[in-house]
Amino acid sequence: MSQSRRQVVIAILGVLVAAACLRPAITSFGPVLDRIAADTGLSAGVLGILGSLPLVMFGLVSPWVHRMAARLGTERLLATALGILAVGTALRSVPGNVLLWLGTVLIGGAIAVGNVLVPSIVKRDFGKRMSLMTSLYTAVMGGMAALASGLAVPIADATGTWRWALGGWLALAVAGCAIWTVRPNQDDVDAQAATSGSTSVWRVPTAWYVSLFMGFQSSVFYMTITWLPTYETDHGYTAATAGWHLFAYQVTGILCGFAIAIPLDRSRSQSTIAAAVSIWMVLAVLGMLLFPDVMWLWAVLGGVSSGASLVVALSLIGLRSRTHSSTVRLSGMAQSVGYLIAAAATVGAGAIVETSSSRGLLVAMAIIAAIQTIFGVLAGRDVYVDDAVTARV
Repeated sequence: MSQSRRQVVIAILGVLVAAACLRPAITSFGPVLDRIAADTGLSAGVLGILGSLPLVMFGLVSPWVHRMAARLGTERLLATALGILAVGTALRSVPGNVLLWLGTVLIGGAIAVGNVLVPSIVKRDFGKRMSLMTSLYTAVMGGMAALASGLAVPIADATGTWRWALGGWLALAVAGCAIWTVRPNQDDVDAQAATSGSTSVWRVPTAWYVSLFMGFQSSVFYMTITWLPTYETDHGYTAATAGWHLFAYQVTGILCGFAIAIPLDRSRSQSTIAAAVSIWMVLAVLGMLLFPDVMWLWAVLGGVSSGASLVVALSLIGLRSRTHSSTVRLSGMAQSVGYLIAAAATVGAGAIVETSSSRGLLVAMAIIAAIQTIFGVLAGRDVYVDDAVTARV
């Protein structure tokens, strides 16, 4: 194997291992929630806050990642974040409610850094194949999320405690930290400019369109995986069947993430693609409302939209920026705005279900998906945030 090909393989593996670390600590939490409640004595309401804490941390930490990257370098910062993720995973698995909260905060902050940096690394290292690489790492991220969710209860049963179900993913974070620690920083020279004029991206309309598209597609996803089983059981489906529908939703999303990469790479404007994948979700939710007897069909269609929308949202971060430093800043803004919207939507979804019904929740999801369509059209236009930032400085 030639030196250049070896470097490409190492770069790909580095991104995929980092992506693999970004979801297990979150998705392993829900399946053992009842065991955590029984062991810690925390109420359902408090556990709901604990579960949404990573999303809040995503929103709070993301805007600052570009400054940290400018000081430490992208590779060193990502290695540090994965190390903190390992520490947080370990602390959350140690007896003591204070450590449970502290570990969750560290996990949320560390994953926020990874969420921002991985798209910028893909933009920098795989520019000509950015959308394809984005679909690949999101597939790994989604696959590991599903694996962690599926293994949580079996691990807890086998070990006799929920703590191993959460703490077992420590080894993956340690491996990711080790890989990125030995990689030298490769930031381009304009990364040094990340600290100058860094707030101007927040005044660029295109940056807001990308961020809002990210937020609304994330909202629909988190609302679906949290509340779709409830809607289905309200309409006569068994919990097991609802679980398989949710599995189909996620697997379909992973597969369609790959398919959407081809037209993304070939298009200068992504407006039509972003609108199409968003409309599919509107149709899926309306189908759930009007024809619940074929829920499997709507779960699959929703998965098509969800997986494609995520790849489009993450690809737009690189497609709407010209340089590595502007990609980091746009990624920080999009992740911050997006996950704060998703956190608010998740809390609001619970309130809707409690005060009205699961049907009311689906109506809200259809409206959100329709709004997502509008911002997809705006975010997909062939405009670069760098040009607007330069004009304003």
